Amino acid sequence: MKRFMRFAAAAVRAAAFAAATVCPAAPYSVRFLPGAGGSGTMKDASFDSARAGTLPACAFSRTGHSFAGWARRGDSAAEFADRAAVSGLSTTPGARLELVAQWKANAYVVRFHANGGSGSMADEPFTYGVSKALSACAFSRTDHKFAGWATSASGKAVYADRQIVSNLTATNGGTVDLYAVWEETLNRNLVACLGDSITQGYNCAGAPYPSRIASLTGKTVLNYGVAGQTSDYGKKIVSSVLARHPGTVTIFFGANDVHGHTTSWSISNIRGTIRAIKAAGARPIVATPVPQRGKWDSYNDRVSELASAIRALAATEGVTCVDLHSAFGSGAGYIQSDGLHLTDAGGALVARKFAAAL
Repeated sequence: MKRFMRFAAAAVRAAAFAAATVCPAAPYSVRFLPGAGGSGTMKDASFDSARAGTLPACAFSRTGHSFAGWARRGDSAAEFADRAAVSGLSTTPGARLELVAQWKANAYVVRFHANGGSGSMADEPFTYGVSKALSACAFSRTDHKFAGWATSASGKAVYADRQIVSNLTATNGGTVDLYAVWEETLNRNLVACLGDSITQGYNCAGAPYPSRIASLTGKTVLNYGVAGQTSDYGKKIVSSVLARHPGTVTIFFGANDVHGHTTSWSISNIRGTIRAIKAAGARPIVATPVPQRGKWDSYNDRVSELASAIRALAATEGVTCVDLHSAFGSGAGYIQSDGLHLTDAGGALVARKFAAAL
């Protein structure tokens, strides 16, 4: 009996020693910090070293970035995921740990649309916070030139070709749609007529021939004829005419040139006008001058000489020549009694010849 009592007393003492050496539960808290660039607030979370717990969902945010996890203060690598299960982060009662939000820059793509053009372009990847040039436009459109990128199909250009851009969207995995903007370089249905009073319609019977061309072809025809002008006028105004993007420009001078200017002077002017039109991608059509009658009949040798030179020039430049000089013959029935300007039949003939060339 005494032996049993001694054993029981030893067991009680051992149990008391074991109880004295087991670590008690240690409550501690975790403070959450938004990290560089982050914003928002989060309450501290309470934990117990003796039990596992779960980190709260991250309530911070950072523009253009996604939450990548929690790092202990002073560390740069995320150690804990969002809402991660944790235990034993501290065994010190009353400790306050700090976890700092880590962020990953969002990725997005730019998608390019031809918007009336043709061709293809791959999506271009971007990273938020990183500047990068837009891909060079690989689309094309007949009679148009690329004028930049818009953010809608009907919008104006806001980005130039290969412009360096950044942060076009803050959405992770987002798509930014950019649409090609086109400027018309040529309008194939637009015709511009350069000339003198015959083109203008001054003192001519019936409608001016440019108006008749419009009726015959259905095209829009611009009348740049000015009474009294010579071939140098066409050379002077061709740049402003081409700014309207006509697909075709007709050149019909000579009635005034033969009164005081040499054939070589006229040809030099007409050649310069033709080449400017060709350089713009438009089509030049040149006409020979019509005969003169009555008191002006003595100038017909000069008219014939200029007509012949214009035919040769057209052949050399590879452009269409409307040979009105040959079509008019003597001019009878086509030239009014003033000897210079067109009758209604003359205007109709000029219009038909140009319309056929168009």
